[in-house]
Amino acid sequence: MKNCAFGSRYIEINVDCNYRCRHCSYSLGGVSESNPRYSLDDIKNGLTKLDDQVYISGGEPTIHPEFEEISRFLKSQGKQLAIQTNGSTLGNPRIRQVLKDCYFRIKTPINGHTSELCSFIAGAPLDLDAHLDNIRKLHEEAPDIHIMFVTVVTRDNIEYLDKILAITRELEFGVQMLNFPETSDRLLGNNLMVSYTEFFDRLSRIKEETRVLVITSLVKCVYDSMSIR
Repeated sequence: MKNCAFGSRYIEINVDCNYRCRHCSYSLGGVSESNPRYSLDDIKNGLTKLDDQVYISGGEPTIHPEFEEISRFLKSQGKQLAIQTNGSTLGNPRIRQVLKDCYFRIKTPINGHTSELCSFIAGAPLDLDAHLDNIRKLHEEAPDIHIMFVTVVTRDNIEYLDKILAITRELEFGVQMLNFPETSDRLLGNNLMVSYTEFFDRLSRIKEETRVLVITSLVKCVYDSMSIR
């Protein structure tokens, strides 16, 4: 097997990405043909070790040259598929059709409340309105797909957390996740890490009904239809 993560429920099919997110440990400077990835043949050879539910990620998995073939093969083998995607390809009708045909859960980021902030964090141009329109269109076309919005909370966006949560509440579908990145030299060097105390202080100021799943490397807290005062 190549040097990628291939577990029983998790396949990191590539590390290529068209974004360079400031918090991501896999930000390698854009798409590179030399980066390791799993091929369709690799997936077929490793099929027996996979559980019934499989989580696909990258890099950005939808730019994998065999993304459609891998997705349809795993679906044909009775696998339930979930995916984490940065959403940059959701406007592509072919990619959207694969997602509708093969996936029951899609996780996609909303790391800012403006296109400017999203682009800064992603390290690439990102039109937030277009991203949200693509998500709405996907939901309209396939309302049974479970959509999860992910916000990686860092120094870049914590002061706008209320505005980010307002965006996902206005969509009226999906679940909002707040994710703390794992500590790394890169995060510390860029002064991006936010303490748990600072985060929960900020969250406590949001005086609206919200449904938030908070994930950290050390702590898991669930806020379900909770009125935060």
